[in-house]
Amino acid sequence: MFFAAAYSQSLKPEEISKIKDAVVYVKVKQKPMILDEEMTVSGTGFFVSKNGNVITNYHVIQNLVSGYDIFFPTQIEEIKIIRKSGSAEYKTYKATIYAVDKEHDLAILTLKDSVTVPYLNIDATVKLIETMPVWVFGYPFGESFAVLQRGPELAITNGNITSLRHDDRDKLDRIQ
Repeated sequence: MFFAAAYSQSLKPEEISKIKDAVVYVKVKQKPMILDEEMTVSGTGFFVSKNGNVITNYHVIQNLVSGYDIFFPTQIEEIKIIRKSGSAEYKTYKATIYAVDKEHDLAILTLKDSVTVPYLNIDATVKLIETMPVWVFGYPFGESFAVLQRGPELAITNGNITSLRHDDRDKLDRIQ
Protein backbone atom coordinates (compact mmCIF):
# COMPACT_ATOMS: atom_id res chain seq x y z
CA MET A 1 0.00 0.00 0.00
CA PHE A 2 1.01 3.50 -0.65
CA PHE A 3 -0.32 6.39 1.34
CA ALA A 4 -1.64 8.98 -1.09
CA ALA A 5 -2.37 12.60 -0.28
CA ALA A 6 -3.99 14.96 -2.77
CA TYR A 7 -2.80 18.54 -2.89
CA SER A 8 -3.53 21.31 -5.33
CA GLN A 9 0.10 22.41 -5.49
CA SER A 10 3.61 21.33 -4.60
CA LEU A 11 4.35 20.07 -1.12
CA LYS A 12 6.42 22.32 1.12
CA PRO A 13 9.43 20.80 2.92
CA GLU A 14 7.68 21.01 6.32
CA GLU A 15 4.63 19.17 4.87
CA ILE A 16 6.86 16.44 3.46
CA SER A 17 8.60 16.09 6.83
CA LYS A 18 5.27 15.82 8.69
CA ILE A 19 3.99 13.12 6.32
CA LYS A 20 7.28 11.19 6.45
CA ASP A 21 7.08 11.17 10.28
CA ALA A 22 3.64 9.52 10.17
CA VAL A 23 4.18 6.98 7.36
CA VAL A 24 5.31 3.55 8.61
CA TYR A 25 6.63 0.28 7.27
CA VAL A 26 4.44 -2.68 8.28
CA LYS A 27 6.07 -6.12 8.63
CA VAL A 28 3.97 -9.21 9.29
CA LYS A 29 5.45 -12.59 10.23
CA GLN A 30 3.11 -15.43 9.32
CA LYS A 31 3.32 -19.18 9.60
CA PRO A 32 1.40 -21.09 6.93
CA MET A 33 -0.41 -23.99 8.58
CA ILE A 34 0.79 -26.41 5.91
CA LEU A 35 4.47 -25.48 6.23
CA ASP A 36 6.91 -25.55 9.10
CA GLU A 37 8.54 -22.20 8.34
CA GLU A 38 7.70 -18.55 8.80
CA MET A 39 7.23 -16.06 5.99
CA THR A 40 7.22 -12.26 6.08
CA VAL A 41 4.94 -9.93 4.15
CA SER A 42 5.15 -6.15 4.25
CA GLY A 43 3.41 -2.96 3.27
CA THR A 44 2.94 0.69 4.05
CA GLY A 45 0.72 2.34 6.64
CA PHE A 46 0.37 5.63 8.44
CA PHE A 47 -0.46 6.79 11.93
CA VAL A 48 -3.95 8.31 12.25
CA SER A 49 -3.96 8.95 16.00
CA LYS A 50 -1.46 10.11 18.58
CA ASN A 51 -1.73 6.81 20.47
CA GLY A 52 -0.55 4.75 17.50
CA ASN A 53 -3.48 3.58 15.39
CA VAL A 54 -2.20 2.70 11.91
CA ILE A 55 -4.16 2.40 8.67
CA THR A 56 -2.84 -0.10 6.15
CA ASN A 57 -4.25 -2.47 3.53
CA TYR A 58 -6.09 -5.60 4.62
CA HIS A 59 -4.08 -7.71 2.18
CA VAL A 60 -0.93 -6.87 4.18
CA ILE A 61 -2.28 -8.53 7.33
CA GLN A 62 -4.70 -11.12 5.94
CA ASN A 63 -4.15 -14.62 7.25
CA LEU A 64 -4.17 -16.32 3.86
CA VAL A 65 -1.39 -16.93 1.36
CA SER A 66 -1.89 -18.05 -2.20
CA GLY A 67 0.01 -20.60 -4.17
CA TYR A 68 -0.96 -22.27 -7.40
CA ASP A 69 -4.29 -20.36 -7.30
CA ILE A 70 -5.16 -21.96 -3.95
CA PHE A 71 -5.44 -20.06 -0.68
CA PHE A 72 -3.85 -21.53 2.44
CA PRO A 73 -4.58 -20.30 6.00
CA THR A 74 -1.75 -18.83 8.04
CA GLN A 75 -1.27 -17.88 11.62
CA ILE A 76 -0.03 -14.34 12.24
CA GLU A 77 2.99 -14.63 14.52
CA GLU A 78 3.91 -10.95 14.83
CA ILE A 79 3.10 -7.52 13.41
CA LYS A 80 5.82 -4.87 13.53
CA ILE A 81 5.40 -1.17 12.78
CA ILE A 82 8.65 0.54 11.83
CA ARG A 83 8.70 4.32 12.04
CA LYS A 84 11.41 6.17 10.07
CA SER A 85 12.38 2.91 8.37
CA GLY A 86 15.73 3.04 6.63
CA SER A 87 17.04 5.90 8.74
CA ALA A 88 19.38 5.78 11.73
CA GLU A 89 16.45 6.98 13.90
CA TYR A 90 14.20 4.02 13.06
CA LYS A 91 11.95 2.74 15.84
CA THR A 92 10.11 -0.59 15.93
CA TYR A 93 6.80 -1.23 17.70
CA LYS A 94 4.68 -4.36 18.02
CA ALA A 95 1.08 -4.07 16.91
CA THR A 96 -2.20 -5.98 16.88
CA ILE A 97 -5.16 -5.94 14.52
CA TYR A 98 -7.87 -3.56 15.71
CA ALA A 99 -10.36 -3.71 12.79
CA VAL A 100 -10.57 -4.83 9.16
CA ASP A 101 -12.69 -4.02 6.11
CA LYS A 102 -12.02 -6.79 3.60
CA GLU A 103 -14.31 -5.30 0.95
CA HIS A 104 -12.35 -2.02 0.83
CA ASP A 105 -8.96 -3.66 1.54
CA LEU A 106 -8.39 -1.67 4.73
CA ALA A 107 -7.09 -2.58 8.17
CA ILE A 108 -6.53 -0.64 11.37
CA LEU A 109 -3.68 -1.75 13.60
CA THR A 110 -2.93 -0.51 17.08
CA LEU A 111 0.40 -0.41 18.91
CA LYS A 112 0.84 -2.69 21.91
CA ASP A 113 3.00 -0.11 23.69
CA SER A 114 1.58 3.09 25.10
CA VAL A 115 3.44 5.77 23.14
CA THR A 116 2.68 9.10 21.52
CA VAL A 117 3.44 9.30 17.80
CA PRO A 118 3.08 11.92 15.05
CA TYR A 119 -0.04 11.31 12.99
CA LEU A 120 -1.92 12.58 9.96
CA ASN A 121 -5.36 14.12 10.12
CA ILE A 122 -7.51 12.72 7.35
CA ASP A 123 -9.41 15.54 5.67
CA ALA A 124 -12.46 14.14 3.91
CA THR A 125 -13.53 17.62 2.80
CA VAL A 126 -10.95 17.90 0.02
CA LYS A 127 -12.80 18.24 -3.29
CA LEU A 128 -11.27 15.74 -5.69
CA ILE A 129 -11.12 16.55 -9.38
CA GLU A 130 -9.46 14.93 -12.38
CA THR A 131 -5.89 16.16 -12.99
CA MET A 132 -5.42 16.98 -9.27
CA PRO A 133 -1.83 16.23 -8.17
CA VAL A 134 -1.37 13.25 -5.84
CA TRP A 135 1.74 12.57 -3.77
CA VAL A 136 2.46 8.97 -2.89
CA PHE A 137 4.56 7.87 0.13
CA GLY A 138 5.44 4.25 0.72
CA TYR A 139 7.66 1.19 0.58
CA PRO A 140 6.85 -0.34 -2.82
CA PHE A 141 9.72 -2.85 -2.89
CA GLY A 142 9.59 -4.03 0.71
CA GLU A 143 12.87 -5.45 1.96
CA SER A 144 14.53 -5.26 -1.48
CA PHE A 145 16.26 -2.00 -0.53
CA ALA A 146 16.61 -2.60 3.21
CA VAL A 147 19.64 -1.19 4.96
CA LEU A 148 20.93 -3.71 7.54
CA GLN A 149 18.35 -3.91 10.36
CA ARG A 150 16.99 -0.42 9.65
CA GLY A 151 14.60 -1.57 6.91
CA PRO A 152 13.88 0.05 3.55
CA GLU A 153 13.86 3.79 2.98
CA LEU A 154 10.67 5.66 2.12
CA ALA A 155 9.89 6.34 -1.55
CA ILE A 156 7.98 9.46 -2.60
CA THR A 157 6.51 9.97 -6.04
CA ASN A 158 3.78 12.05 -7.62
CA GLY A 159 1.03 11.66 -10.17
CA ASN A 160 -2.41 12.97 -11.01
CA ILE A 161 -5.97 11.80 -10.49
CA THR A 162 -7.01 10.59 -13.93
CA SER A 163 -10.57 9.46 -13.20
CA LEU A 164 -13.22 9.49 -10.49
CA ARG A 165 -15.18 6.23 -10.83
CA HIS A 166 -18.78 6.17 -9.56
CA ASP A 167 -21.11 3.27 -8.82
CA ASP A 168 -24.70 2.81 -10.05
CA ARG A 169 -25.96 5.25 -7.40
CA ASP A 170 -23.44 7.92 -8.47
CA LYS A 171 -21.43 7.44 -5.28
CA LEU A 172 -17.65 7.78 -5.63
CA ASP A 173 -16.37 4.21 -5.76
CA ARG A 174 -12.76 4.39 -6.97
CA ILE A 175 -10.13 7.02 -7.55
CA GLN A 176 -7.79 6.31 -10.45
